[in-house]
Amino acid sequence: MLKVFETAAELQEAEQLTSNSVYLLPIHYSIRHERHGVYPEAKCKVFGYPDQSPFLWMVIRRNKFTRLLFALIFS
Repeated sequence: MLKVFETAAELQEAEQLTSNSVYLLPIHYSIRHERHGVYPEAKCKVFGYPDQSPFLWMVIRRNKFTRLLFALIFS
């Protein structure tokens, strides 16, 4: 199943899960920026697959002033 990380606790968990790989840095910093409210105009949704210990991550960032950014990264 696909896991959606929405709450502050879930985003913190996702941030910890993505901190071990260089390849996951874009995902990690998108999560970090969302948690700290760095870009309030660019909300993002974080997804992980599978539900238990995700290795496939997806971030959808919706900025109200620019086009949609979609990132899909395997760890």
